[in-house]
Amino acid sequence: MKDNLSLSQAGWLYLLAMVAYGLVGGATQMRIGAGPQAKFWGWLAGLATAIALIFLLLRYWKVDRRPVLGLKAPTRSDLSGSLSLVGLQLLVQIPLAMALAALIKTDVRPDLDWITSGLSPLGMAVIMLAVSLFEEFTFRGYLFSAARCLGDYPALLLTSAFFALNHGLTFPTAFIFGLVVGMMRLVTGSIWPAVLIHFVNNWGAALLSNAALAGRIALSQLGWGVIILSLLVAAAGWPAIRRYWQHWCQLRRESPIRLGTALRGFLTPGIMKVNLIILVLITMLSTVAR
Repeated sequence: MKDNLSLSQAGWLYLLAMVAYGLVGGATQMRIGAGPQAKFWGWLAGLATAIALIFLLLRYWKVDRRPVLGLKAPTRSDLSGSLSLVGLQLLVQIPLAMALAALIKTDVRPDLDWITSGLSPLGMAVIMLAVSLFEEFTFRGYLFSAARCLGDYPALLLTSAFFALNHGLTFPTAFIFGLVVGMMRLVTGSIWPAVLIHFVNNWGAALLSNAALAGRIALSQLGWGVIILSLLVAAAGWPAIRRYWQHWCQLRRESPIRLGTALRGFLTPGIMKVNLIILVLITMLSTVAR
């Protein structure tokens, strides 16, 4: 049994999973009709199909899913340290999102309200858990494992960029988030801290975004409230943050990346296939998903 995928296999797996997600989700929603319930079952069916396809294809290719997807069980310190790190990255994300919104005269909050509007908090939680599992199995799972042939540091940057490409105008903040959860994957060797934090981040953002749209909370209050909470969480977990920073510095020393090396890496056939697939998927999802 193999312990990794090639970049080409990872790219094709990404394409097939996304196509399955779009087709099954779209067909389910069309069959049920309009409204929040149709949207809920469409998203859930599409995401469940894509996740199942990932596991089936890895089995078909005789690839060991534990190392490729990062299915190692995390420790308690892994989970608590990850929460602290996410508190720190939100201190960067929120001001950056506010600055971008002012610069381009539009709202660059996570675009979750069109996914979850009309759903109960439990319904939002189910959808956000499925989204988190699919995106982490994909970006910090098999794509990250395949890209490590270029080195840990290039793999971290590459998968964070791919992740951010799927988030439109929120690319800068999504890239920062991708770096943070990618570091969790590197330091802990497990995908589960990233899944947990991705779920908490998305579900919290969906709840607050829908509350803001309903007029139950002002956006200014929302931004400052998240900043204060993030500051408290980051301060409480400062030792864990130092651990991640030391690992980041060590990673840069052991796996340096220079511009020429990066360009040659991005122009290899395997990487080019993944890049082209990403562009096709972005175009397809932008026209179909809504």
